[in-house]
Amino acid sequence: MPGKASTNITLIALGALSLAMVALSYGSDEPDVTADCVEQQSDGSYLAVEDGYCGAGGGTHGGGAFIWLYGGSRNSDGRITGGSISRPPKGNISTRSGTVIRGGIGGHGGGGS
Repeated sequence: MPGKASTNITLIALGALSLAMVALSYGSDEPDVTADCVEQQSDGSYLAVEDGYCGAGGGTHGGGAFIWLYGGSRNSDGRITGGSISRPPKGNISTRSGTVIRGGIGGHGGGGS
């Protein structure tokens, strides 16, 4: 009966490998988006601040209003150009500091605009 045991092990290994490949291919076509917690300045520009000011969906702290800006580029002066305040409907979203907002391994979904 040694042949039956090795067949079972092979089938289990193939099943596990198939599941892993499906899991990896599932999110591979989703775009990766960077989110920055920002405070809009009086000149209309957005200045990057610590992620904690935005929390899960934005907020206020010390009299300032803070929002997530998705897909922008960070300049050397800490200002974010481009991007959108609208949360992308699909894709993996993480901050520049590495916090996963949605998607990725161990990420969490959540509401938001």
